[in-house]
Amino acid sequence: MLQQLQQQHNKQQQQQQQQQQQQQHQQHQHQQQHQPQHQQHQQQHQHQHQHHQHQHKHQQQHQKTAAAAAAAAAAPAPAPAAAAAAAAAAAAAAAPAPAPAAAAAAAAAAAAAAAAGGVHLSIVCVYFLGVARAQISPRDEQPHPPLHLQQQQQQQQQQQQQQQQQ
Repeated sequence: MLQQLQQQHNKQQQQQQQQQQQQQHQQHQHQQQHQPQHQQHQQQHQHQHQHHQHQHKHQQQHQKTAAAAAAAAAAPAPAPAAAAAAAAAAAAAAAPAPAPAAAAAAAAAAAAAAAAGGVHLSIVCVYFLGVARAQISPRDEQPHPPLHLQQQQQQQQQQQQQQQQQ
């Protein structure tokens, strides 16, 4: 009986190790794609959101779609499609401030980041400050936001666009 339990435990450990190796291999493939550097950076961020999809099952619909979009964005995409998505995200970043639905999607991403250990929480907070400022003051009076803020906005809008494409 004890031996059987130990064998089962060993099998489970081996399976977990194999899964971890596969995940590391996938992340390595992401980094090797020939894409702009900031896009690789986004993919690495979104990888962490992927693990927390199941926690959002009983929350509101837009939060579930945000988790699904993060998972879709973390999956390897062909380089031309990814470049087109980046161009569309850059155009969207120049458009007026995101709608409240986008802010709610960012809240879901913040919750996932907090569950992952709060790594991106400060970045998401900066994003929220940017959204609030953009909604209070007219867009044309606003100076260009810092580079990391632009990247965060592009990341959120890219998630929405990929969700709409599905």
